[in-house]
Amino acid sequence: MEDYIKSLNHKPLTTQNNYETVELKVVKWKEFRLGNLIQKPYKAKAFNKDELEETTEQDFGIHYITRTSENNGCELIVNKKDIPSEFVEEGNAISIGDTTATCFYQADEFITGDHMVVVRAEWLNKLLGMFIVSILQKEQYKYSYGRAFLMERISDTIIKLPVQHNTDGTIFIDDKHKYSEEGYVPDWHFMEDYIKSLPYGDKL
Repeated sequence: MEDYIKSLNHKPLTTQNNYETVELKVVKWKEFRLGNLIQKPYKAKAFNKDELEETTEQDFGIHYITRTSENNGCELIVNKKDIPSEFVEEGNAISIGDTTATCFYQADEFITGDHMVVVRAEWLNKLLGMFIVSILQKEQYKYSYGRAFLMERISDTIIKLPVQHNTDGTIFIDDKHKYSEEGYVPDWHFMEDYIKSLPYGDKL
């Protein structure tokens, strides 16, 4: 076993990250209804695992995302050549298993198993996806097979986020109330900076 590990081709993990750690001041965050931040969640077209051909060829494969809590929700990498285009989901999305409330950010295109919900938003990117998913994962204890994380419940979920401020330190209020009834606007820039500031944040 020792010889096998020594034989693996690998490089030590390094980082050039020199960001200062950003402090989270959660007590100053404000509540948002998730449905006001995102597009309408929808059920992805599902594949049965038995219908798929597993592959080790990354260039010809696509991630098969299921309700598993491991490996970013990817149960298999499958051969893409036989997958109809209407089943392929574009990347830059959040995948949610509705019976397990497992949530992950999907950077690349993917297909799904049964009971998978897809969440998209105009502001979404990899950094913000990781921040929001970390918060949504705190909701997982509320849901199980007896009480699924259905699309309506996803939209009605209340989460706390940092908000934008004016130059004088007061909270910025959006007259159009795009993201909340109170007019609060999430501080997307802060959330991105926080993820960048984490150890090895430059490796994301």
